[in-house]
Amino acid sequence: MQSGGSLGCRPCPLKDVKHAPGPPSPLAGPKPGTRDDDERHNVTTTSTSGQPDPGPAIPDVITRFLDAVAALDADELADCFNEVCEYFVKFPDPAIVGRKNIRALFADFFSKCSAARCDLSSFGLNGSTVYTERVDRFWFSGQEAFIECVGVFEIEAGRISVVRDYSDAETFTRRMDEALGR
Repeated sequence: MQSGGSLGCRPCPLKDVKHAPGPPSPLAGPKPGTRDDDERHNVTTTSTSGQPDPGPAIPDVITRFLDAVAALDADELADCFNEVCEYFVKFPDPAIVGRKNIRALFADFFSKCSAARCDLSSFGLNGSTVYTERVDRFWFSGQEAFIECVGVFEIEAGRISVVRDYSDAETFTRRMDEALGR
């Protein structure tokens, strides 16, 4: 799995991701698109020849998915999925099944948000499975609620067929309630 740290730098696979603007947060780290932001998300491994190895590229559909979240665009997000698909938002709840239902879930959630951003910390690839470590940030009337998350994406025919997001739903609900002034 790719990860940040003291291994060096390589071009960030998501450096061209457009993030929706949001107010600064003490936990937000470097501003997106800055040199510090690029270095925070980069890693270089060394090949057997001793030359830097840029590592694998994150699949386009994952970049599209993260862009759609940042744009609060439920239609574009749903278009990243196969017609037959599952999204496990939180365990042990059952999956949201089908592109139409995933779109409806996100359209409802996005309607409450004023901005969003996904900060990808690391990712890994194993065949058609993509592992992401990220911090998802959402703003509600200018107040941020964030959640640390590990997402496992299964890709078939260039689209997402299954997502399993692992996060602390209780913590996110508390942070969201605080952001909403509840």
